[in-house]
Amino acid sequence: MSMAWAMCCLARAEPRPEAHVLLIGPAASGKTALCRALPDDMAPRAEAKRGAASHLELRDMDITFWEVGASLTEIRGHYKKAHAIAFVVDSAAHGDLAEARDMLWDLLAEAELQDSQLLVLANKQDAPGAKTLEEVGRRLRLQRIRGRRWVLHAASAKQGFGMHESLDWLQDELRGTVARPSDRHRFAASRGGG
Repeated sequence: MSMAWAMCCLARAEPRPEAHVLLIGPAASGKTALCRALPDDMAPRAEAKRGAASHLELRDMDITFWEVGASLTEIRGHYKKAHAIAFVVDSAAHGDLAEARDMLWDLLAEAELQDSQLLVLANKQDAPGAKTLEEVGRRLRLQRIRGRRWVLHAASAKQGFGMHESLDWLQDELRGTVARPSDRHRFAASRGGG
C-alpha cells in the first residue's frame, strides 16, 4: 500500500460536518417535489417522501433535510437539530400568500429556531401567473426580518432549477457554524470531565 493511497483513505475517513435543515411550507407548495428534483451530482442517499429525511453529500458537508408537514406541532421535535430552515412557498398560488406568511412568521418566532438560517424557496416560478421574487418577498414581509441571515431564491421542481444556488448558499452560510461529529464529541468530552 502506497503512502499516498493511505493518506487518501484517511482523508475520506475524516468525519464531515453534518447540517440539519427543516424543510417546511404550506401544503402543496412542492416540498417533496423539490427534494426529488435535486441534481444528480448531489448524491441523495434517500428517496424524498413526506415526513422523511433526505440526505445529501455536498462538497464540504452532509445535509439532512427533514421534510415535515405544514403544522408547527409536527416539527417541534426537530427544532434542536435544525441549523437552517428551508421554507417553500408556491409562488403560483392564488391569493395573497397570507397562509404562507403567517406560517413563516410563527416559525421565526420560535425561540429554539432563533439561530437558524433561513432559505426561502419561491417554487413553481415556471408556472403561468407565478408571482415575481419581489412580490413573494413583499407578501411574506421578508424585509422585516432582523437578526437572521436569509435569502429568497427562485425555484422550480418541475424544471429542476434553483436548487444548486440554494444549496450553495446553505453550505456557505453553515460553514463554520456546523461542527464535525468528532469535534462535537471532543467538545463534550472536554466539558464533561470536570
